[in-house]
This record gives sequence, C-alpha cells and structure tokens, in this order.
Amino acid sequence: MIVGKGSMIGEEDIITSSGGLYSCNVKCISQVATYYRINKDSFISLKSQDDVWLSVLEKALWKEKQKGAEHIGEKIAKA
Repeated sequence: MIVGKGSMIGEEDIITSSGGLYSCNVKCISQVATYYRINKDSFISLKSQDDVWLSVLEKALWKEKQKGAEHIGEKIAKA
C-alpha cells in the first residue's frame, strides 16, 4: 500500500493489541520526507481525546477496506 501525506502506519498493531509484533514495514522512495514517531503509550493516550481517537479508528478502518480491495483485485488478476 502506498501512503501519502497525513497517513499513519502501524496503528493497527496497537488498536488490535498484537502483543508487540509489528505487521508493517516501511520503505521511503522519496528523496525528501518527514516522519514523526510516537511510542505506544503516547499513542494510547489519544484514547482520552474522543474526536482524535475516532479519527484514528476511521483511518484504520479505511486502510483495512483498502487492503481487502487490493486482495480482491489480486484474485481477479490471477483468474
């Protein structure tokens, strides 16, 4: 999946409590990029801010739907 400006990576692992295992790897192909990193505890503290946490969950759900769409597209291409 290609992500752009304003995207989050790895939030699914914390939301689903995957026990410290990471399901995401990132490769930057841009010559100019900026990224921000926060630790798990700081990320979880966002739960106390309802509007922010709702936004996080909505983005995670959208990404899951995109992954499903990519998976279906791969199956169609193989058929």
